[in-house]
Amino acid sequence: MEPVRDAWIRMALDAVPIDGVMARLARLIEHDRYQASTGIAAAAAMVAEAAREAGLIDVAVHAFAADGERTFWTFAAPRAWTPSIARLRVGEADAPGTLTLDHASQPFLLATYSAPTPDAGTRARLVSIAEADAPLHDAIVLVDADTYRDPECLPALRARGALGFVTDGPCCVDPDTGTAYSGRIELDAWAQWFGFSVTHAQFAALSALAASGAHAHATILVDRDASMPVVTGVLPAQQDVADEPASPAEVWITSHLCHPRPGANDNGSGVVGLLGVASTLQALSSQPASAWPARRRPIRFVWAPEFVGTAAFYRARVEAAGLSAVPHAVLNLDMIGEDQARCGSPFVVERTPATTLSPLVPVAEWVVDGVFAATAGAGGRWRSVPFLGYSDHALFAGPHLAAPAVQFAHWPDRFNHSAADTLDKVSPLEMRRSIAAAALLLALAADDYAALADGLRALTRDWCDRDAQAAEHAAAMAGDPAWRDTYLRAVASAHRTLRAQVGALAENEMPDVPTAHGRNAGSEPEAAAIRPIHPQWDGPFNLRAMIGALPEPLRARMQAEIRHDKRTLAWLANIALHIDGRRDARAILDGASHAMRQPLDPARADLFWQAWLQSGWAAPQPPA
Repeated sequence: MEPVRDAWIRMALDAVPIDGVMARLARLIEHDRYQASTGIAAAAAMVAEAAREAGLIDVAVHAFAADGERTFWTFAAPRAWTPSIARLRVGEADAPGTLTLDHASQPFLLATYSAPTPDAGTRARLVSIAEADAPLHDAIVLVDADTYRDPECLPALRARGALGFVTDGPCCVDPDTGTAYSGRIELDAWAQWFGFSVTHAQFAALSALAASGAHAHATILVDRDASMPVVTGVLPAQQDVADEPASPAEVWITSHLCHPRPGANDNGSGVVGLLGVASTLQALSSQPASAWPARRRPIRFVWAPEFVGTAAFYRARVEAAGLSAVPHAVLNLDMIGEDQARCGSPFVVERTPATTLSPLVPVAEWVVDGVFAATAGAGGRWRSVPFLGYSDHALFAGPHLAAPAVQFAHWPDRFNHSAADTLDKVSPLEMRRSIAAAALLLALAADDYAALADGLRALTRDWCDRDAQAAEHAAAMAGDPAWRDTYLRAVASAHRTLRAQVGALAENEMPDVPTAHGRNAGSEPEAAAIRPIHPQWDGPFNLRAMIGALPEPLRARMQAEIRHDKRTLAWLANIALHIDGRRDARAILDGASHAMRQPLDPARADLFWQAWLQSGWAAPQPPA
């Protein structure tokens, strides 16, 4: 199959309109794309226009509530927030030595969801946290980077009445140039104070001014008149090859539209990447079926604010059409353009969860491997990782309304969530690779992999063999014989399920929807559950809401675990996937550890399990 794949890849690479993609990215990143703001509204309008130009039909900008109160399943709507003015001046106006900082010229300066000041601004004492006395009702506090890392610092300052704070805690320095940039700070949507994120040099200058007795003047004006936009469009099935019925389950490609400016890689690259995929597929639609996979299913393009926007649109689809709205397959693009050398980020294929393993996974890795082979002279590398769930593909993971969903991304990225995420960090070659791989993967999924014919069996067999070898290595590294045996049995069971799916697909027996609730044979527990644990939430799992429902001090402890190790979120997500009303607690935790490819320390296992139980999101009995 490699000669056929390589021919498809050359066609896709040649069809990517990379100059247009990069030009559109340069325009997109001029906007502050907060989840419900005038900036994201402008970005949505730009995307919708470009989607129509790319040949999509039924292009629409859906407006959802942005009052901070409505929920879409368990996902709370964002609160409309656009900072029209955000300035910090220390010293008297026009006086020598006065320092003025402005969000208009310094992205990320203002903490997201900062509260507005009176129209004329707020004059306040500027004090170092080391010298701050109580109360602080007339003060803006300088918080050094080391102190900022203490999670109790900001809540304590707010409790003492501070008007706001300034910190260099998230400052990002480009190691190649030495240039420093502000980093992201995000407050609660209902915050009653404000924050400023500055560079190390600016913090030092502000500290010197504060020591001299200079006062600060903050002016923050906020526009609350915006909705949350979700842009969608469809590349329809080709009528001469479409399956019956006329509207089979769709293949989706998603990308989150939100982010403060510039956000070139996160996630401007994904946003314009979808537009590039649409143009590429449209350009190749005229190819005969013998040269390029036929499109038997519609492909839906979705640009939405991360998590909540996708949840809002998905819920609306399910309410209108029930389980027929569940996609046949999903590809999420998040941070696809990183210059690997500058950002320190390999290309990553994030797999579906083990509970929704499908041919999408081996085909995705087969395609990406071919794209990198075709462009090997330019350097760069790729790798695959198990399901982690840090982006919108998690909404399709299960246990409810699951669909096979993979993600293309780059991680880690040293410039992520900072004003350093600029256009010069985006590689046109990496964008071209990502778009070509995405276009071919979508084409094959929308063709039900028919263009692969019997080759799908061979590439799936080879993938299972490689995955089994990787599992053996992970098992050997674990050092726990009992866990090793159960893990290897789980991997072998998943491989049998996948091969059975491929065999059924070859006989045209695969259903449009993986199962009523996203379950497949590979996710069955090995023995009957003694006391099944049932999910107590509606729709896709929402870790932020679950953690928010925890009582203190468990919530603080869980938040500390997440700050210490972000993979805590991946553990919690994989536990959620196995809370399906059929497994007991032991089977759920075992399933999560197998998905994460490592044993779970008993103390952490107890902490994670208590979080699910004490939040009320999991219980031995189904909801009344």
